Amino acid sequence: MNAGTPLACYGDPHSRGRAQAARCPDSIAAVRAQCVARLEAAAPLLARPHIARFLAAQWDFARREDAHGMAEMDGVAEGYGLSPRDLFAFLHAGQLTGLPDDGCTSWAHVHPEHGAILVKNRDLRGAALPLQRVFLQRDPAWGGRSVLCVGSLGAPGAYSSGINSDGFALVDTQVVTRDQGVGLLRYFLMTRLLATCASVEAAIVALHATAHAGGGTLVLADASGAIATV
Repeated sequence: MNAGTPLACYGDPHSRGRAQAARCPDSIAAVRAQCVARLEAAAPLLARPHIARFLAAQWDFARREDAHGMAEMDGVAEGYGLSPRDLFAFLHAGQLTGLPDDGCTSWAHVHPEHGAILVKNRDLRGAALPLQRVFLQRDPAWGGRSVLCVGSLGAPGAYSSGINSDGFALVDTQVVTRDQGVGLLRYFLMTRLLATCASVEAAIVALHATAHAGGGTLVLADASGAIATV
């Protein structure tokens, strides 16, 4: 499949996650290799007792508070033959180890004629670059809403940015923090917001009602021209 063609992932969360490997079987070896390489590089850090406790608490929180997000991750892990625990650690590893030398950049602008314009430069390199895809996601539980997002094979949902059929859009950037907290990792949070919110106002209400792991920012925009940075 051409990397620029949206990858259709339809159905319940587990089915949408499982669809990645099913639709792109030639990516299985590369996704597995990237996950293994990152976990091996981060092994000394992940073995530290306070990091192990943090990941265990994160796992319990996510299983309790974000069943849909974790079901999608489970589907991704199943499709690629990975342990869900390993994939969960992989998704947290970047936050725990800090920023690369040059990270992503995002900004938003309100245009007088065209509403909000939201932009992100996603910095990918090396083995991660060929795994980038545009995903078109639909779920019966979303009441007819669909989500178009930029992400990576081997990761759930909006692993970078996305826009839904209501015109609500968001992008993320990574920010180094030493103040990690138990809460929803933004990669799960972004998909939830796109699936449930039609506006920046609704997203901000949802964000205030959620505990966050930290380690990033979100820039939000909607069809009315509203923008916000969180």
